[in-house]
Amino acid sequence: MTDPPLQSEREARESRRESAPSVREEDIQALREDLAGADAGPAEFPEKRLKELLLLEGGADPADLERPYLERVPEQYAARLTVFEWLQFTLERAGSRQTLQALEYYGDIGWLGEGAAADLRDYVRVFEDGGTGDGGHSLQTADHLVSLVYIARLASMA
Repeated sequence: MTDPPLQSEREARESRRESAPSVREEDIQALREDLAGADAGPAEFPEKRLKELLLLEGGADPADLERPYLERVPEQYAARLTVFEWLQFTLERAGSRQTLQALEYYGDIGWLGEGAAADLRDYVRVFEDGGTGDGGHSLQTADHLVSLVYIARLASMA
């Protein structure tokens, strides 16, 4: 049995998704190619492109896209799995120190609110205690874009 407030939230999200203009796969692919070919760091991408990426990947309502994109990490089980998947990616790629630096950077550029950044730092520290070493690589632009997609996914669960 579904809790009535949760049911109405779910119905509202579904209604927003259904009323959103349909997105063609070619549009998504073109955006990905544009972003992959950019030499600038993620903070220098035009604001419109970042919002478009969030809309396409996260299914968010354009009216809801204000910085920070993710104020708090949602508490649903699916959100925790998404966080674990994302942090596993960054920790394996760059290690705990660079992952923590990236989270700070995402807060500075408005991708994460302080609450979300603090929650994510706590998760990194837990993983760090589990023996995650340095990944040996620096996070590249593409890695930051992957992080933005994870942020969009988490924001769509909020």
